[in-house]
Amino acid sequence: MNMGKKGQIMGLSFQMIFAIILIAVFIYIAIFAIKTIMQNADRAKIVLFVSDLKSKVSQVFYMTEASQEFKFDLPSGIKYVCFTSDPGKMDIEKWPDFYLYKTAKSNLLFYPPVYVSNLKISPNFMINCEGNECLQLPSENPYCIANEKGFKITLSKSLGSRFVVLS
Repeated sequence: MNMGKKGQIMGLSFQMIFAIILIAVFIYIAIFAIKTIMQNADRAKIVLFVSDLKSKVSQVFYMTEASQEFKFDLPSGIKYVCFTSDPGKMDIEKWPDFYLYKTAKSNLLFYPPVYVSNLKISPNFMINCEGNECLQLPSENPYCIANEKGFKITLSKSLGSRFVVLS
C-alpha cells in the first residue's frame, strides 16, 4: 500500500489547506466589513435626514410666508416616512407595526420600524421648533409618504400662521 505523506488531506499539502483556510477567513472578514460600512452609511442617511428636516421646518417656521419643496433620500430599506399629529389615534389596523408608538412623544415614524431598529436607531423622532409644536399635518393619521428612490415634502407657511404645513 502506498500511503500519503503526513499533513495531507485528499492529496492536498498542508500549505495548500492552510492557504484555503486563510482565503476563507479573509473573504468572511471582507463581507463583514462591507456589511458594517453599508449599515453605517444607512444610519448616517437617516440621522442626516432627521437633522435636515428639523432645520428646514425651523427655517420655514421663522419666515413670514413661504412655500418650499424639499427632496430627501433615505435607504431603500425604509418603505415609508410617516408623520402623526397624535400617536394615540393612529390607524393601527393599516399600520400594525406602529402599535408600539401609541404613547411615544413623536411625530415622525419610519416604516418598517424593524429596519431602523436593526441599525440601532430609534424609529421615531420629534420634529419641533425649539421645543414648540410648529408642524401642521394632513388629517390622515398617520400621514405616510412612500420612499421610492427618495421623496418630496412641501413645507409652507401662510402670513399670520403659527404652523408650518406639511404636504
